[in-house]
Amino acid sequence: MSIFRFGHAEYSINFFLASSLMFLSTCCCISAFASPYWTKRYQDTPKDFQNIGLWELCLYKYRHYKDDLQIPYTGCFWFWTNEMYRFRDWIIPSWFKWVQAFATLGLIFTIMTISSLIVAVFSSFRWQWRYQLLVCIMSFVICVLFAGEIQFLREYTEDYIDEMYHHKDFPYSLPNGSHLQLTEGHGRLSRSH
Repeated sequence: MSIFRFGHAEYSINFFLASSLMFLSTCCCISAFASPYWTKRYQDTPKDFQNIGLWELCLYKYRHYKDDLQIPYTGCFWFWTNEMYRFRDWIIPSWFKWVQAFATLGLIFTIMTISSLIVAVFSSFRWQWRYQLLVCIMSFVICVLFAGEIQFLREYTEDYIDEMYHHKDFPYSLPNGSHLQLTEGHGRLSRSH
C-alpha cells in the first residue's frame, strides 16, 4: 500500500480515496437536498402536477378536492406554507416526512464529516499561508457552484413571477416573500377593492 505525504503528515491512498468519495457524496447530498426535481410529471399525465422536491411542490391550475375554496393553485409552493395546510397531509404522507427527516440528518452528518476531514488534513498546514489560501479558494468555488445551481433551478420560477406581478390585470397583491403564492384570479376583484 503506497503512502503519500501531504504537508507534514503521511496518508494512505485509501484515505485519499475515501476523502474524495466523501466530498463527492456531500456535493450530491447538497444538490439533492436543494433540488425541486425529485419527481417530474410524465408527458401523458395531467398537467396540474409539474414536479416535486424534498421541500417544494410545483403545480399548474391544480384544484384539490379537500380544498373548500377550490382555488386553482399555480406555481411552486413550499410544503409548510399556509396555502398548503388544507391538503398537506394528502400531499406529504408520513413516510415522506420521514424521508425529509433522514435527508436532513444525512446532510448534517455529511457536512460534519467533511468538515472533520478538512480539519484533520489541513491541521498540519496551520501556519502555511498558501494552503490556507487554497482552502479559501476551494470554499469560494463550492459556494459559487452551489449558488449557480440554485439560480439555475429557480430561473424558470423567477421569470414566471415577474410576468405575473407586472401584469396590470393581476388582482392580487405581492406575497409576503415566502414563495410563489398565486391563483388564477381572472375575473375576480381583490379583497382590497
